[in-house]
Formats: sequence, structure tokens, C-alpha cells
Amino acid sequence: MTTPGSPRARLGVSANTRLILFAGKLLAFKRPLDVVEAVARLRGEAQAVELLVAGAGPLEGALRKKAAALGVPLHFLGFCNQSQMPAAYAAADALALPSNGQETWGLVVNEALASGCPVVVAQSVGCAPDIAARIGKEAVFATADTAALAAALLTALRAPPSKQRLSEVSRAFSLEAAATGIEMAARKVIVH
Repeated sequence: MTTPGSPRARLGVSANTRLILFAGKLLAFKRPLDVVEAVARLRGEAQAVELLVAGAGPLEGALRKKAAALGVPLHFLGFCNQSQMPAAYAAADALALPSNGQETWGLVVNEALASGCPVVVAQSVGCAPDIAARIGKEAVFATADTAALAAALLTALRAPPSKQRLSEVSRAFSLEAAATGIEMAARKVIVH
């Protein structure tokens, strides 16, 4: 159910429509056009899916053109600062991060999980073997394979990980967990 005043309601997205989020600069290495193709594939399989983009960059025109050509409904937020991102994650049913190996980590994955939003991540993204793989093998897909991305998204939409699982993985990669790990490592170095 879409609640009046909710992020989804403000976007005009109906309750029975699934919303995929791409969050990041619109640069070639982040592969935002792959998400458009994957959403088009899902729509071709009679899935009520639309695309939400939180970002700006040189590929904006190409993204809009491709979405229009493939019949993908596009909700474009443009650049969003950190205070605006929680609303984007709350509106989304899943975050897609299709970047190539230039994406050294993919902090949007941490943010999405902390917001309770399922993620699908290309295998070449830095956080894929650590964060995404802990969610499950279905959360990781082959880079540049839009059919694999569409399949991963479909799994995330049909059988999303529990909020508890997302929270557990998020906590394992939180700032607090990182600080604790650094402290433990420092203590070991000092003792030896």
C-alpha cells in the first residue's frame, strides 16, 4: 500500500509497482544503462517495474533516451545529497549496483542495507564478495550481463531477504564494527 505523503506517493508510484533504484553518478563505469535494460527485461516478462534514479552526470541524456526507447518508466531525482537518500531507499524495493571493477567498494550498498533495502551487486564491485555474498549468492550477478542483473532483481523482488538479515549484514559492516576491528588489530600489533 502506498501511503499518502510517502516517497512512493510523491513519485506517483502505485502500490503494486516495484521500484528499482540506481543511486550514483551517471558515469560509464557505473553502468546505469544496464539497469534500464534489466528493468526493460522484467517489464517484458509482465512485471510491473519502474526505475528510480538518484544521481546526475554525463550519461543522463543517454539514460533518459534509452528508458524512453525501451518503454521503462523513469523517475529521475537528479543529484541527491546524503539527507535526501533515505527517502530514495525507502521508496525502492531494491537497489541495483551494476558497476565494473572501478567501483572499489560501493558505499550505496551499505546505505541501502542500513535502510532495509535489498541490494543486487555486480561481482566486480568491491563489496560484492563481502557484503552482497553474505546476503546470498542471488544478490551477486555477472558484471555487464543484463539478463543476470534482471534475474537477480527478480529474485530480490519475489523473495527479498528478511529485514533482520539485511540488518545483520549491515551491522557487520558498520562504522562501529570497522572501529572495533581496527582497535583489535592495533592491540595485536602492540602486544607483539
